Amino acid sequence: MTSDRVSAALLASADETLVARCVAGDTAAFAVLVRRHSPLLRVLITRIVGSATEADDVVQDSFVIAWREMANLRDGSAVRAWLVRICTRQAYALLRKRPADLELAVSEAAPATAGQPETQAVRNAQLRALGRVAKSCSAGAGRSLKRVARCHHR
Repeated sequence: MTSDRVSAALLASADETLVARCVAGDTAAFAVLVRRHSPLLRVLITRIVGSATEADDVVQDSFVIAWREMANLRDGSAVRAWLVRICTRQAYALLRKRPADLELAVSEAAPATAGQPETQAVRNAQLRALGRVAKSCSAGAGRSLKRVARCHHR
């Protein structure tokens, strides 16, 4: 068999077969898994961490973990779900390591304008509400923004 046929055969292989080959040390099979699942994982992790660059790092680190732990995967056909779980855990670990944003006092965020106290009061109330929503977003990073907005809009 030529290397082109081997590559074509690997590309057409089921995940379960590729996992078995990875456990046996086949790096070409692992490369096929990486190529097959990276796009989905990259999109998912970009949505979680908010940065394509950080998502690439998380996905790459996750594949390193997957290579080391491949023998522990019980069902090779569930490799996609397993990779998603590894990536999301790594993404949330990254989010926990990020420093919390510094809070600005309302007086610093919105300077008072003479002659318009009603407008200033409304603006200050909006900034306080926005600050509460931002805090809850960072505390519950897994929740969607729509869900957070619904919780705070009630």
